[in-house]
Amino acid sequence: MRQREYTINTPKIILGKGEFSNIGKYIQELKSKKVLVIIGKKSMKEFEYLDKLLNYLKDYQIFVFGGISPNPSIEITDKAIQYAREKEIDLIIGLGGGSVLDVSKLVSVLLKNKGVTNDYLYRERKILNKGIPLIAIPTITGSGTEVTKSAVVTDYKNKYKYSISHEYLRPEIAIIDEDFCLTVPKEIAISSKIDIISHSIEGYLCKDNSFSKIMSIQALKSFFLGSFSEASLFGAMSFSNSGTLSPHSFSYILTTHYNIPHGIATIISLPSFIKLWSLHTPKVNILAKSLNLTVDKLIKKINNITKELGIKTRLRDYKIPFEKKKFIASEALKINKQRDPLKIDLQILEKICDEIW
Repeated sequence: MRQREYTINTPKIILGKGEFSNIGKYIQELKSKKVLVIIGKKSMKEFEYLDKLLNYLKDYQIFVFGGISPNPSIEITDKAIQYAREKEIDLIIGLGGGSVLDVSKLVSVLLKNKGVTNDYLYRERKILNKGIPLIAIPTITGSGTEVTKSAVVTDYKNKYKYSISHEYLRPEIAIIDEDFCLTVPKEIAISSKIDIISHSIEGYLCKDNSFSKIMSIQALKSFFLGSFSEASLFGAMSFSNSGTLSPHSFSYILTTHYNIPHGIATIISLPSFIKLWSLHTPKVNILAKSLNLTVDKLIKKINNITKELGIKTRLRDYKIPFEKKKFIASEALKINKQRDPLKIDLQILEKICDEIW
């Protein structure tokens, strides 16, 4: 048997209801004094999570940076970095959805590395130093960014979505408290939840990585059983140790140019890509069999889930003109990392656009 080596990296993961209340213990372990809490615009205040957190941390010097929106901009990320530098922060707590956690990751790392966000997007600088500790507390299941080594920011001026990947971006601790996932706005919850399916299937097919395959299967089984926190965690551990495929690069264009939420933008093209992949690799059939399904039934199951959740899966549903298919295909090809089971070209992406229009 051919020898294989896998490097499996995860933060310290605490999963369970009520674990949020134990955060003081984990901060004490990190021996931090000046803590920056990064949050979104309203939810953490409306549902009093911020107040609870501040109460748990009353023995520490706490600062709060808010206003992070979905698909965070370079500008808001740089503001958070500058604020943290001015306050000489030695611990970051990211409390929110995937966008809040992505910004938190970049703040954590850039406090120990020079420059601003753009320097790393355009590779003018490299991440050389491990950042200050980050505790990631997701309030939405789906993104899985609390355990990954990537962070995504958007350049709205050039309509481009960037993903920065480095092992130092992985949080020190991830606290996954299922109670948080009951109170987020419905549209955000749906978009984030459906992203689990894309993460899991793409993670399974991306590389010949047994660990990712095991995590993907468990993620999909958990998802179908309604255990979304576990599904999100396993799905993220899959793709963070392998990668993502064309549905993700495709989704970046739909999000930056047409404001379609990320998870929904990814699931729109996934069934078409599954059908295409199944013609070029037996892995799709093996994955389906692991779930006691055929490839066709797997696609049908995904379509039924999106229908039940009220997700619109046609480009025309988002008022995208048919004439834009060449633009979407060409832009998606520019950022495609060519990890699919077949070489992706413009003709293939235009055909996918035809199918989902």
